[in-house]
Amino acid sequence: MEDVNKVFGIGLPKTGTTSLNAALNHLGLNSIHNPLDLRRQAHEGTYKFDRDDWDALTNFGEHFYPQLDEAYPESKFILTVRDEEEWAESWKRQIEGAKGDGREGVISRSNWYRPGAYLLLMKKALFGKDNRYPSFKDIRIEIFGTYKFNRKRCRYVYNLHKQNVQSYFKEREGDFEIVDICGGGGWEKVCKLLGIEEAPDCDFPHEVPPKTKNVVN
Repeated sequence: MEDVNKVFGIGLPKTGTTSLNAALNHLGLNSIHNPLDLRRQAHEGTYKFDRDDWDALTNFGEHFYPQLDEAYPESKFILTVRDEEEWAESWKRQIEGAKGDGREGVISRSNWYRPGAYLLLMKKALFGKDNRYPSFKDIRIEIFGTYKFNRKRCRYVYNLHKQNVQSYFKEREGDFEIVDICGGGGWEKVCKLLGIEEAPDCDFPHEVPPKTKNVVN
């Protein structure tokens, strides 16, 4: 693997970001999926984070990738994409009926099945200094401008994000790659970007997030 600072998966939710996270971990990186503490710092305008126990972040930096690029030079960026209509339907299923509860953000994919960690997060969110963790309502509004599904708005944001990312990295092919995991892409592009000569001899991960309306993947 090349001497890479960090890796950021900057695709929108439901574009295969959970699968990308699993793939990066399979390659030996410590990849974290949508860490709420780091997202909170980004909401506060801090992009050089106070913890460095990670090699990659996925489902993260969707609209502040230029700031991550500045804070972590020599990093690599992966834009996951999928068929636009399939993506819209997947996103609709994910958040349809969402109430936007301000406390739902204490539930993360890494902790929903760990009762002790879940209860600790709940305690911090309700009573402690960490009640500034963004809720998933906050994150949806940050990305889409609405926490409920609006097809026209969501498709507009999807296309605008893709155009903006491609424009930003247009002169930096060695730092950026577009990967359509749902369309069958995966190891070849990811390994090329990271300077890995031989791709793993296995299928690219296909991870499905837990069936809960509180998870943004």
